[in-house]
Amino acid sequence: MKLLGDAIGYFNLLSLPGRAIRKANFILSGPPFHRIVRKPLRYLLWRFAGRKPITVQLKSGVSLLMSPGNDWFTAAEVFLNGDYCLPFTTPTIRSIADLGGNVGYATVFLGRMFPEASIDVFEPHPAHVGALRENIVLNEMRQRVSVHPFAAGASCRSFYLTDADTCSSLVSNSGNGSIPVEVIDWLAFAESRKIDMLKMDIEGAEYEILFDPRFEKLRIPVICVEWHVRAGEQRPSVPERLRSIGYRVTEGAERTIPNLRYAMVWAMLAD
Repeated sequence: MKLLGDAIGYFNLLSLPGRAIRKANFILSGPPFHRIVRKPLRYLLWRFAGRKPITVQLKSGVSLLMSPGNDWFTAAEVFLNGDYCLPFTTPTIRSIADLGGNVGYATVFLGRMFPEASIDVFEPHPAHVGALRENIVLNEMRQRVSVHPFAAGASCRSFYLTDADTCSSLVSNSGNGSIPVEVIDWLAFAESRKIDMLKMDIEGAEYEILFDPRFEKLRIPVICVEWHVRAGEQRPSVPERLRSIGYRVTEGAERTIPNLRYAMVWAMLAD
């Protein structure tokens, strides 16, 4: 099926006009997410010409609501690249905090990896919250996932969120289509709970949480964080911060897209 899907995608290029050829080349040169989809040809046709959301079923049994845009890239990072496949054996995981839920792909992945765990997921973008809830329902996780429609930070405040799909980030001023959101003091939330695993992908806001003195007192056993550094920024090292407070750290390869560097870090609290 993989070879058939690749061949169909390739030979169709011969009859397409220039703009369509460029788009098809872009699709086929990206992460080969279609290889883990149950109906790859349907998915590829949607990627090429689809204008409405689609429900995609993976060979693993996962169902994903996907919208045109960057959802496919996020899904590939989670389900194809394995960004949340842990490089170590974990202790028992019964409570997960997911900061930066986006449309719910990591939430679904972690929920299947740890079927006994309850999950608190935080996501401020209104459109993403709707898709997040739908993906939770599609994968029958509604009873153990709590959705918090707020941004996670180190203090409570009203802020703005840039409307940049998967790369939306918090900014202090309105403008350029930014969305008003409420930021909660997530550290205060966490202090009253036992959290076995923290997943964090919050486009730069990870620094205010990880470097707050209260964070090290939480002693969360397992952490998965994607750090971000935008062009022109100077940021402290997330891996070194985690090592300094008692974690064994594994670092993923650094990746780049225009104006942004980022990488995964997996950490487990040392004995």
